[in-house]
Amino acid sequence: MENNENKIDVNKPVTNPRLLKLFEESREVFNHEALLRAKLNEVFEEIALRANFLAIIHLQPGATEKTGENTAVFKKDSVLGLQMIQRADGKVFLPVFTDWTKLREWPNFKEGEVQTLIMPFDHIAAFMNGELDGIAINPFSDNFLVSRDQ
Repeated sequence: MENNENKIDVNKPVTNPRLLKLFEESREVFNHEALLRAKLNEVFEEIALRANFLAIIHLQPGATEKTGENTAVFKKDSVLGLQMIQRADGKVFLPVFTDWTKLREWPNFKEGEVQTLIMPFDHIAAFMNGELDGIAINPFSDNFLVSRDQ
C-alpha cells in the first residue's frame, strides 16, 4: 500500500471522515471482541496509510519564512516544539487532531493563536522516542490512543 506523504495539500483543510467513521463503528461493536478486533485493524490501517493529522506546534518568533499563503519554511537553527499532554499516571502523549473541528475542542484553543503542522503517521511515529508514550488522536472527544508499543 502506498504512503500518503505526497498527498498533503496545505491549501485544503485536513479532514479524515473515514477515520472518524471507523472510530464511531468501533464504539458500536465495543462489546463484540471479534468485530472490534477487525474494526481496530481497519482503524490502524487508516491511521498508518491514509490519515493526515494536525499537531499543535510552538515556534520561537521569526523561526519561519513565509513561502506562500499557507506555507512557510523553517529557518536554519530554528526551534520547533510540539504540544504534549500528560495523563494522571505520568504517561506523555502527543495530541493530534483529525480536523480543525476536533482541534477546537482543546480547552486551550484560541482562534488565530494556534499554530499547527500537518503530519502523516510516519512523521508522527518518528517522534515516539523514550519520552513519548504514544499519540492521542482527538484527545478531547474520541481519545483514541496509539501507544509506542503498538
